[in-house]
Amino acid sequence: MKYLMGSAFITLCIMFVTSCAGTYRGQNRVQTNEVIVPGGVYKDKTWDDRLNFKKVSFFQGANIYYEILIGEVEKGSPFYSWMGNNENQALACDEFYVVMLYRNPTKDINHASVVEQLRGPNREIIEIPSFKRNFQEHFIASEMNFKGHVVKGLCDRSMGKLDELSIFIPGFEQRDIL
Repeated sequence: MKYLMGSAFITLCIMFVTSCAGTYRGQNRVQTNEVIVPGGVYKDKTWDDRLNFKKVSFFQGANIYYEILIGEVEKGSPFYSWMGNNENQALACDEFYVVMLYRNPTKDINHASVVEQLRGPNREIIEIPSFKRNFQEHFIASEMNFKGHVVKGLCDRSMGKLDELSIFIPGFEQRDIL
């Protein structure tokens, strides 16, 4: 009798665990975090300022599906040094953001649909290869595994603070990334 009760309990536990695992795999969820880039170096210049990014990650089960990081580079920030030849172009914006995009290479999503959503009235995408090279040499890039991210600049010329920027990834809730 004790043996039957013990094996019945173990069977119930196994059924509970496997039923939970089965429902988790199919869920799509969105997770938001903050990433801080502490300081930087460019040629003979070093600084302790921070560049703050909001990170929005889209998961299918336990696997990353898509990820967006966005951070405003404020006027006067030493991080503008990383822009290289694009510094004046970035400074001409009312607000300038660095956007980093990652897609799971095994999934059917591409960056073009997200980049198109970033564009809008008074917003344009700027290629910033120098910033990307400098950022990827920062210890945070390898520590947080950002080497595979696409890096773009987002120039806003709306003459006011950009308060909201929503992105829709098919299969997930639309999310404000600012």
